Amino acid sequence: MPRKAASRKPAAAAAPGSVSLQAPPDFNIVQVSSLHADWLQRLIDAAEAPQAWVLDVSAVQEFDTAALQLLLALKHGLARQGQTLSLQSPSAVVQASLQTYGLSTALDPLAFAD
Repeated sequence: MPRKAASRKPAAAAAPGSVSLQAPPDFNIVQVSSLHADWLQRLIDAAEAPQAWVLDVSAVQEFDTAALQLLLALKHGLARQGQTLSLQSPSAVVQASLQTYGLSTALDPLAFAD
């Protein structure tokens, strides 16, 4: 049975004017299609008001190129709307993957929030 995709953090956890997302532990091709649909809808809904998006990737244990593509698509979609994306507390798996693909600094302004 497929796992539930990413959960949304409660609104109280997000700073005013920001959108908070939670990546699943298995952030991989199996999860990406449902995440893509959810995040695309949220991107469309947020088009009117510039916001900072924070994606908590602290629990990610598996991270593949499909997840990486989704992050890049989200980042570029947000940038077109004058919005930003920050990765919060990237797990060692996420950090290693970004470094392997040469994207740990190339994704600027994809910042790492504490």
